Amino acid sequence: MVLVSEFTDDLVLLTQTRQAQWRSTDGGRLWIRDQVLTGAENQGEGGVDFFDYIEGPDGAIYLASWAGFVRSDDRGSTYVLYTTERIENTHSVVLTQGESGTLAAWIGTYGGGPLLADIGTNTWRTCADLPMRFTRSTVTTSDWGRDGTAVFDEGYST
Repeated sequence: MVLVSEFTDDLVLLTQTRQAQWRSTDGGRLWIRDQVLTGAENQGEGGVDFFDYIEGPDGAIYLASWAGFVRSDDRGSTYVLYTTERIENTHSVVLTQGESGTLAAWIGTYGGGPLLADIGTNTWRTCADLPMRFTRSTVTTSDWGRDGTAVFDEGYST
């Protein structure tokens, strides 16, 4: 899985591995390789998959991974585990920011139905009552979060 995200001040983050990312602070001209998670956080030799980046209202960079959510206060140079809540059978995560600045994660699971997580309070809720439909792409509408539309990849959506 390749994940590329652009942020303010010409910051670009790219990852296609399970342990590292490439960081550019000049809009993609020069790149630096950074280790994201190390040791026990990697869940073994294979590491963890990374799902989505988002820049919070506080300027921190958040990254959803199988190990939980990680946070960088130095524009992606280093990360710390923000929450170790790990959802079993996760197949996709989409991070979003609400109008009030709250950060949330829509989490698709194999067999467990979609979950909605408030990253700030580390609270989770199942959304098994939402209608499901099949898709193969990640899409959000301009009214995402207001019209009830959220779409996951890998064949599951709400």
